[in-house]
Amino acid sequence: MKPLKLNKRDRRALIVGGICVGLMLVYVLLIGPWLKRWSQVRADLSVLENRINQLAGQNDAGKAQQRILAEKTPVLALPNNSEDQRLIFKKAMIQQARQSGLALSNIKYAAEKKATDADYSLLLLEGRINGPTEMILKYLADLYRNEHVCAIENLELITQENERDKQQFSLTVSTVIKQAKP
Repeated sequence: MKPLKLNKRDRRALIVGGICVGLMLVYVLLIGPWLKRWSQVRADLSVLENRINQLAGQNDAGKAQQRILAEKTPVLALPNNSEDQRLIFKKAMIQQARQSGLALSNIKYAAEKKATDADYSLLLLEGRINGPTEMILKYLADLYRNEHVCAIENLELITQENERDKQQFSLTVSTVIKQAKP
């Protein structure tokens, strides 16, 4: 077989034809699927943006709920070693009583309950609160805001017949302390 002799015009036509076939193959194999996928991605993105906007609207309500819950949820500070925690706990209890306009008296440490297989204990603090009934009840309601109070262990009302508007409560509260390592 003899090689074909092509003139310039035929060569140019074959080159242009080859380029056109190459461009068609590139479009069919690369650009077409990419454009189809791109339109699908844009549609998915639009759906996801709408979902995010819905969640953002719900999130504002959720943030308000979280803020309300945070105000009502007690916060407990990390326990210190025994001696430091005793002083911090006693000082915090006295300060909170003063802020409420009450007198906390006869303060003493009742006991230390050691937890089994744990590196912490509960320290109990006893005291008496004297003052008007409304102020004492407000103090007790706000006691959960004290970051050192773990729980109210005991609460007793001591009535005074001659002064009905003033009451005296005997109160035992607990805090968490670290046990000394042997």
